[in-house]
Amino acid sequence: MLAEHRRTSDPLALPDHHVTERIAKGWSKHDPLVGISLDLLARRAGFSFFSPRWLPALRGPLEETLASVGAEREFGRNAVAVTVATGDTTVPWTSPLHRQQAVALVGIVRTAAVIVLAAASGMRSSELMELEVGCRRSEEPAPGLIRYRLVSKVIKGQGLGGVVDEWVVIEPAYRAAELIECLHPAPVEGATLLGRFAFDVRYRWFRNWVNSEAGVRLGLAPIPDGLVNLRRLRRTLALEMAYRPGGVLATKIHLKHIVVATTEGYSSRPGGAQAELLAEVNKLEGDRNLDWSWPSSETTSRASSRPGREPGA
Repeated sequence: MLAEHRRTSDPLALPDHHVTERIAKGWSKHDPLVGISLDLLARRAGFSFFSPRWLPALRGPLEETLASVGAEREFGRNAVAVTVATGDTTVPWTSPLHRQQAVALVGIVRTAAVIVLAAASGMRSSELMELEVGCRRSEEPAPGLIRYRLVSKVIKGQGLGGVVDEWVVIEPAYRAAELIECLHPAPVEGATLLGRFAFDVRYRWFRNWVNSEAGVRLGLAPIPDGLVNLRRLRRTLALEMAYRPGGVLATKIHLKHIVVATTEGYSSRPGGAQAELLAEVNKLEGDRNLDWSWPSSETTSRASSRPGREPGA
């Protein structure tokens, strides 16, 4: 097994646990093997663990192999290069990771996908939690025209168990759901895609990762402190749609309603999940128009009441 490591130049793995734990148990910090995952090597050789009794006999071959191939963390050793967010260089998408770090990174990526999905669809937290493996639907009613849908349940205001409904979404939201499904530990049709989750905790972990050395390495802009939750993401989406020029038209484009139906048609959908979002957007757009017209009305009123000379004076 050690000969295979030397033949392939595959680095020996560092342990998942901290080296300080070994040092506390009596290992010398200068021992070249203090950072090697001996148990992992034993498991690869067919044993459940590395017995300390083996170390005297195997120290020589282990140190020779270590000198030949070095040591590196187990996951992400040959990560594909990606362009950093600033666009000026490429780097491996991750540095080598311990197993626990790799598991944690899966959670970070899942949270990023949830943020994209929520921000680009306006789905409530309860609706996201009702998504299942196999919830994605796509069809091509005309060449080059693809319609993306997600199937979930409307829970708010409904009876026990909710009501099945479909959300028309843009491609990034659809791809985010696809990524979450790819990261699912047991992607069996009908299994809960996300289940119950505490977004505030997940978001803090995500923000800490983006602001860490890992995020800086990828050129990610730091995320400032501040409260972010799924309700605020939905509200922000509605505000952006309402306060940009042509708010209702922008809503139709965002939700692909121009290619499937009018906004009014969706208002009559059973369950009304997206109808509620569109109604919120329309209300905000009305508030925007009122805000814009109010100063104009005040200006007109002041102009009409401005004192002036009487005719013929």
